[in-house]
Amino acid sequence: MVKAFKRSDRVASELKRQLSIILQKEVNTRDLGMVVVTDLQISPDLIYAKAFVSFLTTAQANELTPQEKIASLTKQVPYIRSLIAKAVKLRVVPEIKFIYDDSADKYDQINQVLNSIKK
Repeated sequence: MVKAFKRSDRVASELKRQLSIILQKEVNTRDLGMVVVTDLQISPDLIYAKAFVSFLTTAQANELTPQEKIASLTKQVPYIRSLIAKAVKLRVVPEIKFIYDDSADKYDQINQVLNSIKK
């Protein structure tokens, strides 16, 4: 019988869910705006994880560039990993690398172009 999902897929799904909860409730993100985890990819050996994040901006958060926001999140990775270790039972909690997901920005640009064509 063939397994439907690999273990790494199940772990990635659970890590994405826990990371979203942690970023909303536990981590200080007032200067970043709302952080949304759009995707999480994990290596087959479960040692490294890439978390793709997008930011919903507020007036305060609009002052920072996406690169500065990613740098701020990167500084908090040890604390985030400790919270993940408490929430998910894994032998080793993956090293997390945050990557800015600019797909929402591209969507806005395409939408603006389409709206300008309609007029």
